[in-house]
Amino acid sequence: MSAAQQDLEHDKNLRGVSAIARVVLPMHTWQQLVDNMNAKGDVLAVARLAGMMAAEQTGTLAPGYGLSHHPHLHLDVKLAPSVPGQVLVNASAASHGSECVGMVAMTAAAVSALTVYDMCKASSKSCVIQELTLSESYK
Repeated sequence: MSAAQQDLEHDKNLRGVSAIARVVLPMHTWQQLVDNMNAKGDVLAVARLAGMMAAEQTGTLAPGYGLSHHPHLHLDVKLAPSVPGQVLVNASAASHGSECVGMVAMTAAAVSALTVYDMCKASSKSCVIQELTLSESYK
């Protein structure tokens, strides 16, 4: 958990939630990410950007979740340090309002995972988005 997340969790007026996604890749594809040798570019950086951009569009992508302001979003896309072959996505969204921060976090995590999948599928058709779930919430 980052310092920014800890600061947000101690704010009693803040509602927040985290979503996680996991992308499982064959070892040769995962090694390309380790070496930053994917033919389509820096997969993790592009996945972070795509997730952030998608989070801003949550109200458009999921009708009924119109946002009066954008919640704070922390998005981490990284190679799993202890599990070779996996990319972990963790999206945490927080807001002082009654915004649907869960949908924002889920949208960011889902689009980040889809981006990893899309950028790696040329290397292997065996890439799998294994998990997309809400992992924790606080109020």
